[in-house]
Amino acid sequence: MKRTYLYFLSVLFSCLLVLFSCRKDIEFILDGKESPSASILENAKIYYMENINSKSGNRLDAKWKESWFLKKNGKEFLIVPAPERKLFSKDFHIRRYFTFDLENEKVQRANIVEVIGEKDDLPKKVDDLLSLSKEIPNSFNGSLLYYDINYRYNYARVYENGKLKSDVIAKVSTSPFSEFERKENINIKKATNKKSVVCPIVIPYWIKTVPTEATREGCVVTIYEETTSDQNGCITKRTFSYAGHECPSVCTTCGSGSGSGSGGSGSGIGSGNTGGNPPYGGGGALIVNNVQNPCVRKMVDSIISKDIVFTARQSLNTIFGQSNDFNLYFYDNEPLGYNNLGNCLASNIRYSQGQISGMDATIQLNSPRLSTMSQEIVAVTTVHEGVHAYLSYKGFISQNNQAQHVVMLKTYVSFMANYLINKFKTPNKEAYALAFNGLDTAFGELSSDTKQQITDGLSTSLGTVFPTLNERTTIMADYEMGYKGKKCTQPIQP
Repeated sequence: MKRTYLYFLSVLFSCLLVLFSCRKDIEFILDGKESPSASILENAKIYYMENINSKSGNRLDAKWKESWFLKKNGKEFLIVPAPERKLFSKDFHIRRYFTFDLENEKVQRANIVEVIGEKDDLPKKVDDLLSLSKEIPNSFNGSLLYYDINYRYNYARVYENGKLKSDVIAKVSTSPFSEFERKENINIKKATNKKSVVCPIVIPYWIKTVPTEATREGCVVTIYEETTSDQNGCITKRTFSYAGHECPSVCTTCGSGSGSGSGGSGSGIGSGNTGGNPPYGGGGALIVNNVQNPCVRKMVDSIISKDIVFTARQSLNTIFGQSNDFNLYFYDNEPLGYNNLGNCLASNIRYSQGQISGMDATIQLNSPRLSTMSQEIVAVTTVHEGVHAYLSYKGFISQNNQAQHVVMLKTYVSFMANYLINKFKTPNKEAYALAFNGLDTAFGELSSDTKQQITDGLSTSLGTVFPTLNERTTIMADYEMGYKGKKCTQPIQP
């Protein structure tokens, strides 16, 4: 009898051991999820380790054991949940995930996506949302906020009844309430993207206000913000919703609210030591690509995310991502004049102790013309304007572009040419001619000695004589007319 009883206990124990060891697989089966293969998981971990900035206080951990494989619309993804934080708001929930785009089990790119849903059961819809399925539930009202793998903001998609609202952007930010009030008062007067249009002053209104206890000194608040703009780039509506807060020595977020997610214990918004669980909203600038032309928009997306690399291997994303006070906006279809392919305007410049502490940079691209030209022209124009934004960020701000053009002549022509050479395999001489576009006027105003120094330096970089004005004009015309290069209507390589 005892032997039978012991045998029964052994079998029961073994069954329980198997059951608990497979608990995650059982949960996945019930939820209709598929566990990733070992090779996919390993490749994603390697990509994460190679690209994450481990020293950043904004680093977000990946919960690898809770990841799943997703295949939708012919595309494959690895979805990895991230830690969640407690929120006060009952109006919406926030979940955040790493999404790894896969091809033959290899990671092609990765993002962090914050899914924000209003009074919605997000877990039931997360696969459709993260894969941008054509079957996004028509009941979904909320936002998808996209960040790079180091949790720097890229862009947002806002939905109403499952339909994308192209005129609305959204973001989540965490900061001291006093600092947030200062930014709010500045940002309600955004620079227009048309000089002939005067934007009205738009007073933001609160959907869910910040409680009094969150406004004390030392407190930080988390705010969800939506901004609506018209066709001229003027802000027509801005709304704020309080999500949560934390004050010194007071854990106001513990044990209440939403945002627990899968495995999130909620560790207090705004904590100094995030331990891989930083506040919602990540960090970095508001970088908004408002370009509508498909070819030009794809080029801008590519350039702001990874392609333009400045000194110390910084991209526009990392440069402007260093501070929440530096914002970058891209627009198209501007009446810039036939021969003006783009420009960059710095506005709302803020100073602290004599140094630039923040600004907005608006890049305008003449998409009607650019879209008829080669991809190389679109790229070099966008890079050229990106350099203007970078120089403004570095403090080289003047009333006209010529002062910055002189800096570009001395420092950035080779930089822009090498971008074309590496990205498009453009022949050296042609790349240098394209990179010089827009700089001839500034070049003509220089002294003979300075001109000679610049051309000698470029000839050394080129390995042959730098192209003459006539040669540059001919090369530029060939790329503008589409006789050379890749047409803008052709698929753009990632």
